Amino acid sequence: MTLEAKFIKEDIPKAPGLTGERSQKLWRLADGSHIVTSKVNDLYVHETYVFASDEHGNITDWGELAGSRRGEWSHEEAVEEHVRMGGSW
Repeated sequence: MTLEAKFIKEDIPKAPGLTGERSQKLWRLADGSHIVTSKVNDLYVHETYVFASDEHGNITDWGELAGSRRGEWSHEEAVEEHVRMGGSW
């Protein structure tokens, strides 16, 4: 499957006070919109979520988008699922 999203940058600013393995990536979709994938892997939580964002990586809506999932799920898998599902909420 060809990924219909372009990776822009990693490690965009995170909320203060968070611990464990955490990473965020900013993506630009084919329609020009932006999403952030946020992956958490710590003692209590294993999840990767997709959120709407602006072009700077600021999350504009904390509602989880298609492609969000608990468990082991890479940033790329989350974006591919988001695109496959038509970028739906």
